[in-house]
Amino acid sequence: MAVARAQHAVRDLTNELTSRGVKARYAIHPVAGRLPGHMNVLLAEAYIPYTDLVEMDDINHDMPQADVALVVGANDVVNPAAHTDKSSPIYGMPILNADKARNVIVIKRGQGTGFSGIENALFYLDQTRMLYGDGQAKADEVASAANDGDPSRLVERVCDADFYVAEADLIRGDAAAAKPLFQRAADKCPFASFERMGATAELEQMK
Repeated sequence: MAVARAQHAVRDLTNELTSRGVKARYAIHPVAGRLPGHMNVLLAEAYIPYTDLVEMDDINHDMPQADVALVVGANDVVNPAAHTDKSSPIYGMPILNADKARNVIVIKRGQGTGFSGIENALFYLDQTRMLYGDGQAKADEVASAANDGDPSRLVERVCDADFYVAEADLIRGDAAAAKPLFQRAADKCPFASFERMGATAELEQMK
C-alpha cells in the first residue's frame, strides 16, 4: 500500500461499501511498513479516522465471521505458516488471521516473497483470489466495480457471490453457512443461469 500510495483508493472503496450497508473495518499489523506506525500515518493522510482502525487481537477474533478479507500488499504478517509450520522461520509470530475469513482477496504486485524469503501459504488457500498489479490501480478497479449502478449487473454480481461463497463454505464443511446463500441464489439468480441451477441442485442434496 505504501509504495503504490493506495490509501486513498482503499478509503474510496471502503466509503462505497459502507454506503451500501456493508460493515468495513481497517486492520494493521503492529510491525507493518518500514517502521511501526507507518501504515497508520498513511491512512491518516487519507483522512481515515484513527477510531476506524481495529487492533490485531480484536480483528482476529472477528475474522471467522468476515465475508471478505481484502489484503493490500501485506505478506509475512498474514502468512498462516506462522501458526501451522513449525519449520518456518516465522513460526510463532503474531499475524493478522486473514486466512480465517470466508473469502480473501490479495492485491499484490507479483508473486515475490516477503522479508522472510518464504512463500505465503495464504495465497494458495481455496478461498483466496489473487489480484496482481499496482495497489492503487487495483483498489480503484474494485471500487469502480462496486460503484457500478446498473441494477441488472448488481443482481448478477450478488447472485454470483452468493453461489460461489456458498460453494466455498461447503468445501470447508460449513453447510449451515452455505444453505441460506444457496437459497438466495436459487430464488434471485436469473432463470436458467448456471448459478441458479447449481444452487437448486445443492439444496436438493442438502435435504
